[in-house]
Amino acid sequence: MRVRIVVTDDSEVRREGLRRLLEGEPSWLVVGEGDLDALGALVVEHAPDVVVISTARPPEDVAAAVVVAARRGPGVHSIVVSPYRDRAALSAALHAGAAGYVSSDDVLGGVIEAVRMTGEPEPYVSSSLGAALATDDAAAAAPGLTEREMTVFRLVALGHTNAEIAAQLSLSVRTIEAQRSRLQRKLGAGSRVELVRIALALGFIDRSDGMA
Repeated sequence: MRVRIVVTDDSEVRREGLRRLLEGEPSWLVVGEGDLDALGALVVEHAPDVVVISTARPPEDVAAAVVVAARRGPGVHSIVVSPYRDRAALSAALHAGAAGYVSSDDVLGGVIEAVRMTGEPEPYVSSSLGAALATDDAAAAAPGLTEREMTVFRLVALGHTNAEIAAQLSLSVRTIEAQRSRLQRKLGAGSRVELVRIALALGFIDRSDGMA
């Protein structure tokens, strides 16, 4: 069964490049393309599995586009391609529900990988973007977290159980459970999946870390 894809970009040249790139995969088919303003109509008309939202518009416009795609096509996966490399832009897209965020600098390999990863519980984020964000000061990225909490945060996001974290840090499981609860309250995360989204957005981890 072919993966149906809609491509949006305000540049016809870039849309054509994305279409050629995506249709290089034998099981993928670009069923519609247009500028960002046509996204909602394209989703309704073509019922795609994936929409690639390639745009240099501001992050708030990107987040709104992701929401529109989800409302017009329940179950559709949105992949954002953007030149914005800052944490706020990434967070806005992911919190809106994007299944992937690809830096424009990484578009050739990033878009292919992002589409392949759709359906996974965690969003795809360009490895180059994760590396850039990871250079920021961690304490500034997650204000209010202690050094120990940041360590637990990363281990939880990587898929370690409370017992495994307790063993690594020479603490009791009960202590780790308490720290994990505090973490989730501080970060507004209700589950491990949400913690992973936040960890990716903050650059604490990327997919090369081998998340379980």
